[in-house]
Amino acid sequence: MSLVLNIKWKGLGFCPVVIDDDGHIIREVAEWLASRQPLCSPSSLTKKASGLARFDDFWRRYGATFEGDDLLYKFWNAMIDGDPTLCWKPVQDIATARYALRTVNEFTDWVAMRKNLPNPNPPQDRRLTWIQRSAEFSRRLKTDLLAHLFSSTRQGMGTRQGRSVEPETRTLRRGTPYICRPTDVFELKNFVKLVEEETNPRNLALWLLLGGGGPRTSEALHLFSTDVRVDEDTSEARVCLGDPQRGIMNVKVGGIDVRMTRKQFLQEQYGLVPRDLLNPHGRQYLGWKGMLIQERETKSSEITWLGDYGKLMWLASRAYWRLVLQSFQRLPHPWFFINLQRNAGAFLTEGNAKQVFGNACRRHGFPPPHNLHSLRHMYMDILVNVLHIPLHNAQILIRHRCRESTELYARSSLGVLQSQVSQAAGKLPTLRLSLPTQS
Repeated sequence: MSLVLNIKWKGLGFCPVVIDDDGHIIREVAEWLASRQPLCSPSSLTKKASGLARFDDFWRRYGATFEGDDLLYKFWNAMIDGDPTLCWKPVQDIATARYALRTVNEFTDWVAMRKNLPNPNPPQDRRLTWIQRSAEFSRRLKTDLLAHLFSSTRQGMGTRQGRSVEPETRTLRRGTPYICRPTDVFELKNFVKLVEEETNPRNLALWLLLGGGGPRTSEALHLFSTDVRVDEDTSEARVCLGDPQRGIMNVKVGGIDVRMTRKQFLQEQYGLVPRDLLNPHGRQYLGWKGMLIQERETKSSEITWLGDYGKLMWLASRAYWRLVLQSFQRLPHPWFFINLQRNAGAFLTEGNAKQVFGNACRRHGFPPPHNLHSLRHMYMDILVNVLHIPLHNAQILIRHRCRESTELYARSSLGVLQSQVSQAAGKLPTLRLSLPTQS
């Protein structure tokens, strides 16, 4: 394994170097790091050296197998998913992998220019998709009043400088005509009616999960069948929400418990990829906005139920999965929510779930908008405005990364505030004023 050491150089002071398996300093890396010293802080130089040391280990193991773009793709995946051959664990923060890949790009640029060699990952003009171009235009409208007349940036012209292998980023999706606002809360009385009159066990399980546990629709549809189990002490459903790519799970392979990421599980057991890596324009795509991680080791969080909804969720899930096992001997995928009629056995898409919810709301005569995300808002509204749970605790329960998102749900009318002030007045000391009497 390559090592990073800080060595004192004449005229430069301390500068990191990378030492290979044979105990020799990698000369090109040392020269490049020395050339970057005036421009970088000591901590940045050390991070760059660590990224190049990691790449040197990977190249010595796989350099003869992969070349060019393929080598960098495999290097990126090894950092994100881990590599047992190199004894690598998945990086804790994706920013670490991004920084290492950018460092490799900078170093290969420098070597290619100095030695007149072909660059394995050269910068090049790349066409933007219409979604990326639209997002860039919307961003410029906020500050550039002439954005509609002409384009002043490469992004506005539809191109940008990029590389064939780039760090992983979240792809923008086409927006829906209606955006669910924090004030759009599904009424509790309508939710009770929706649950009590639902006869489809799959739909019942989905309504109880979204309204009683508060996950996003995408988080619920990312669930595997092994993520829903029962708590023997409380008879409630225990639902684990895991990162669809980096979440850690225990899998039995040959009778032995093996820890692997959810992405590895899909690839090895089913030959599939996480749904947030599919084509964003396809119906099977399912986004992942990210959430507050409660279990850092497994990159997952667990649902906290309102009242007895957890027990009802387990009863509905058990009835639903009994129906699934009667209809299908083995599913070609591990996802929990599936289609039961048309395209039976396929995993439930976000469009299917919204359509089923809209049909149920219209059947009961509920007023529009019929937005599935409003069930999450109902959960949050009960936490903050009914149970009066402090915002920092509500943020953990709803799994918001930013507290500002949680604060959007806190609504207090003037009457409520005046009532609270009146109640607090009884705890204040009584004051007696001595004023002169008017003669």
